[in-house]
Amino acid sequence: MTASTAAMDRPAHPRWIDRYLGLLGLPADPPSVGALTCLVRAQIGTVVFENVTAILRREAVPEGSVPDPDPDDLLDAWIAGRGGGVCFDLAPMFRRLLEGLDYGVTPLLAQISFPGSHHATLVTCQNETYLVDVGGGWPLWQPVPLGATVEFGHVGLGFRLRPDGADAYVQERRMEADWAVACTYDLRPASADARSAAYQRHQRAGETWVVGNLTMVRSSEDGIDRLRDDELVRYRRDGKTVERLDGDAAFARVASDVFGLPGLPVAAARRSLGALHRARGAAIQ
Repeated sequence: MTASTAAMDRPAHPRWIDRYLGLLGLPADPPSVGALTCLVRAQIGTVVFENVTAILRREAVPEGSVPDPDPDDLLDAWIAGRGGGVCFDLAPMFRRLLEGLDYGVTPLLAQISFPGSHHATLVTCQNETYLVDVGGGWPLWQPVPLGATVEFGHVGLGFRLRPDGADAYVQERRMEADWAVACTYDLRPASADARSAAYQRHQRAGETWVVGNLTMVRSSEDGIDRLRDDELVRYRRDGKTVERLDGDAAFARVASDVFGLPGLPVAAARRSLGALHRARGAAIQ
């Protein structure tokens, strides 16, 4: 376990918890299913899923391991509107908050690309255990009681979580007419070493999209917004729109107006990605 991982796993200071709750706009209510649902919904609606933070973290340390997420730095960035994170930022932060509010929490890993490529949490509350996933930006607003199948929709998209044997859960999505598996959760506790290894793998160029494609996702009451490279897709109740972005000004506008991150250094991340792609292309040739 590295020093930063140890920092993320250490109990949070009450001031940190107060600042986090202030960001979410919620009080420090006693643990309950209702309070947990409000926390999950506020987290997903407030903190953007984005990989600009990961790209620049990689750029700052071009070779070897990158620093693990730091809870104080991340919270400062969230409050200042200059960052969000990917699942290996979002899930540990939210778990740290829940633990500080006296929920029982257990880290777990899941498979989207490689085994362990996604990060989520089991939460114990009022003698029941729930699967909570705030790490993808999608509207998984409902804590899922283990053993239950939960299906819900938002702006024309469908989401379903269901058991898959004794130690797994499956998340399925319906984008058009058919359901497709998007993620498989391993319900067994994930060790710090396993979490760290998966996090570092995401930070290696060419392994996954995390430091290879600009990505942002945010879910709100109004809809879902998703940026992938230069394509912004906005899902609303009356359909979806697609916009192609061109130039730093357009990306800055979208980061601020659509994703609520006026301080996000998206131009720097785009330059870093361009340099990375050129370097990888030269290496392949």
